[in-house]
Amino acid sequence: MDTLFGLPEGQQAASRWQHHADLGDTARLVAVLFFLLLAAYVLIPWFLDRRSRTNAAAVGTPPTSSSSSSSRHRGLRITLASLAVLGAAASVTTIIQAGHTGSKSVWQDYVSKTSGG
Repeated sequence: MDTLFGLPEGQQAASRWQHHADLGDTARLVAVLFFLLLAAYVLIPWFLDRRSRTNAAAVGTPPTSSSSSSSRHRGLRITLASLAVLGAAASVTTIIQAGHTGSKSVWQDYVSKTSGG
């Protein structure tokens, strides 16, 4: 009976698969959060620009150029871009971790049996 951490072989495999499934759930959650951050990065500046143009038209002032309205929200855009980049990195990291634990749980027994140890 092969043991690892004091668990019988079947329980080891179940434990590895459960760990893989947990990391997959985490990866899904992080990917959804990344999607929401990316949507915020695209939509929030668009809505703010649209609102400023609507307000300018209601007041009767000539519409501002897109560059001047963009400069007003530059800090927000930089913050949203930074969060989107961090979300992308977190998403890629969790997906790699989930994939690695899955492949390791499948191939670990095969490799250890064929290598003689």
